Amino acid sequence: MMQKNENLNIHLINDFNLKKRGNILITSSSFEERCLGSLNKIDGNEFQKAIIFTYEEPSEDRDKNLKKQKQKLNSLTQNGFEEIFTSSKNPLKGLDEFAQYLKNYSPKSTALTIDISTFTKRHMLLLVKTIEEHGFWENTTILYTEPLDYITNLFLPLSMGISSISTIPGFVSNTPSNLPLFLLIFLGYEGDRAYSLHSKMSPNTTKLIIPDPPYREEWRGRTKKMNKHLIKILGENKLDTAHSLDPYQVKKKLYELEKEHNFDKEKWVLSPLGTKPQTFGIYLFWRENKHSFSIVYASPLKHNVRFYSTGIGNTWVLK
Repeated sequence: MMQKNENLNIHLINDFNLKKRGNILITSSSFEERCLGSLNKIDGNEFQKAIIFTYEEPSEDRDKNLKKQKQKLNSLTQNGFEEIFTSSKNPLKGLDEFAQYLKNYSPKSTALTIDISTFTKRHMLLLVKTIEEHGFWENTTILYTEPLDYITNLFLPLSMGISSISTIPGFVSNTPSNLPLFLLIFLGYEGDRAYSLHSKMSPNTTKLIIPDPPYREEWRGRTKKMNKHLIKILGENKLDTAHSLDPYQVKKKLYELEKEHNFDKEKWVLSPLGTKPQTFGIYLFWRENKHSFSIVYASPLKHNVRFYSTGIGNTWVLK
């Protein structure tokens, strides 16, 4: 059965029964092994159908995992799965097809279960927004699988620099452009990307959010080390923390920050470089404050292919 951590608004999945709650399962392909995490922890053909978003960028590891995902989806569903092709660089591709697919179902009688573990953060935000716009918000369950670890022996960032900065479609502020710019960066293991973002945006005020507690106690301090250059420039007083796993605690933190940095006094820009649950927490805050701030995506110049997550950690039910 499901175990609940009393300190969190989330649950650890343990043979979690999704019947009547998860008629349709939505997941994504990935070169990360944890794309199989939730699928390996769900027993029986719980779902009527599944949808898998397949990223088209070439990857030998992704192809190997995709084959395993498809085999598992066939065993978990009564009516197989639909494959929607998309691109990490253009996540809007495939979302229209997905939206048309949702029109075949009624939110009153259909529940969705989304495994956000290996969606890109930009894609995840657009996907959840599409689901809410089609009326499925109240009948949606979110799953997330942690990585077991990261390859960090070289202590290099996940990515290098940024090639462009763009506001994610639909997540645009309508506040006056002449207000002082407040940049809020949720930090992860992409220190060069965060540093470049700050340099290019030149905000009036900046706040840096570090995940705390981290997924693993032995990871404590790692995010600060990966972002030491930006922290040195801005100062330790610009640091704050938000929970790495609990999106509801992230939303609470953002409301606390809004008391200090009012929407009507500063132009907010958020950059989600932290964890996926933190990004979902940003969405929870956004849906209650639509068009009060912008969410930007900083496209990296280059990914460090030797520094990615390894293994499959815990799987959580976030909503």
